[in-house]
Amino acid sequence: MKKIVVFAAILGSFGTLKAQKQEGIIDFEQKINMHKRMTDESMKAMIPEFRTTQHQLFFNANESVYKLLEKEDDDDEEMGGGGVKIKLTMPKNELYRNFTTQKKIDLKEMLGKKYLINDTLQTMAWKLGTESKKIKGFECMKATMVNNETQKTIVAWFTPEISCPSGPEIYGTLPGMILEVNVNDGEIVYTANKITFAKLKPNDLKQPTEGKLISPEAFKKMIDDFRANNGSGIKIMRN
Repeated sequence: MKKIVVFAAILGSFGTLKAQKQEGIIDFEQKINMHKRMTDESMKAMIPEFRTTQHQLFFNANESVYKLLEKEDDDDEEMGGGGVKIKLTMPKNELYRNFTTQKKIDLKEMLGKKYLINDTLQTMAWKLGTESKKIKGFECMKATMVNNETQKTIVAWFTPEISCPSGPEIYGTLPGMILEVNVNDGEIVYTANKITFAKLKPNDLKQPTEGKLISPEAFKKMIDDFRANNGSGIKIMRN
């Protein structure tokens, strides 16, 4: 109840908001600092410091789907010295959220296989701040949280002017759309580059169905095992 009252107060504090937007597409840029995640200096020398990809968020007042924007000219390869070819791969994940039923379905790719993870949507432990700034013409407020597992700080900027409580990747459950996220002081940054309000096509908010059903716990264990065996999404091939 306290959280609901706080959110209502925030919305009220904006006074006269623009007419709330209910449906459309947001283009996000995801920028990963690859070097910040590595301790091996020889690996750093073989790959670019930043990995930038484009994603789209389809949304209405109650649902959203976030997925990779595929381009024909995408090139996932970078060459290193000594006959070493570095291939950076980006999984074609799809993240579906239903904020009315509190349901989420994640389609995630791993090692060429697709997995479906059904779970309940949980409210994230955001702490609301008093700072504000404009992003793409929308007044945004600051919220922060700490990932209990990694202890990384996450900063989000959201706007009540877009009523859907969604955002890029896994981030959401704030009283408005998240337009920017900064994980661990620049390790990963998500930025809204374009916001289009329009009637969506019937399949734009389609729940993903392709893939092997797996529990969140089993998928997490698979990821942890993969990382423990030097998995990083980077394939190294020697000529």
